[in-house]
Amino acid sequence: MTSSQMLKGVLEGCVLALVGRGETYGYELVGTLASCGLSGIAEGTLYPLLMRLEKKGFISSTYRESEMGPRRKYYRITPEGAAEIDAFAEEFAKLSDVVESVLGEEPGSAAGKALGSVSRPTFEMSESIEEKAGKTHA
Repeated sequence: MTSSQMLKGVLEGCVLALVGRGETYGYELVGTLASCGLSGIAEGTLYPLLMRLEKKGFISSTYRESEMGPRRKYYRITPEGAAEIDAFAEEFAKLSDVVESVLGEEPGSAAGKALGSVSRPTFEMSESIEEKAGKTHA
């Protein structure tokens, strides 16, 4: 699974949370996402997402004149959007704990250790299956 596939599930919540920090416009959001480590988010991905969030009533927008260039569309959080941020944070925390548990580590540990922990039980399980099938390891 690629990081872009995993990101699809959380990008909406991340963008909503950033808008929840204060009024912002699309191009500024691209920069903020990049500074948070999400540098691959293109405007072609972000603007449709912002339109969906606005259609759901989680954000609202206003056009304002800009000192440089064309006017900008500023986004702000709505009360419904603030509630959605809370719900997203809660669900993400639960999912994160589950994934860390599946990887075999305590919450908050490094992913490299987690992957090492997964390999041994998987190997032991494959040994057991092969033994039952009449095969042995050399």
